[in-house]
Parts: sequence; structure tokens; C-alpha cells
Amino acid sequence: MAQVLNAESLAQQMCSRGVAPDTYTLNALLRASASAETPRRALANYLVGRRRGVAPDAVSFSLLAWALRPVGQVYAYLLMDIDKYRDR
Repeated sequence: MAQVLNAESLAQQMCSRGVAPDTYTLNALLRASASAETPRRALANYLVGRRRGVAPDAVSFSLLAWALRPVGQVYAYLLMDIDKYRDR
């Protein structure tokens, strides 16, 4: 869990200094969440990244799937439609 908090703290520091998050930042957060087996944080970081305009790539979705494996397929089904409702 410490590694997730460190990654999130670093991302917040970067943003506060004007460095916009990108796909690499998102992937680092997802990797940390997956390694720590914290699926809710992985999903939260994914959604925050999307709201900030970060475009996920194939690696992002692989990491997200890895991070969500402890909770099963429910989140995966929700994610399939999440972008459809994002701007409402």
C-alpha cells in the first residue's frame, strides 16, 4: 500500500507544479495499485486520469485488468460503458 501512496503523492506533486499527467503517469499509478492489490484505488486513479484528459493505452487497460482481478468481472463490465457516461 505504501507504494501506491508514494506514487499518488508524486503524481499530486507533479500536478501542483504544473506538470500535466500523461499516459505514463496513469500507467505508473495503475501498476502500483495492481502490485499492492488495491483494485478500488486502481479504478479511482483510472477515473481521475480520464477526467483530467489522460488517454489510456493498451498497457493501461492491461494494468487495469490486472489490478481488478481480485474483485472479478463486475468492474470490467462497468468499464466497458464508463466512457459513454463520463461527460453527462
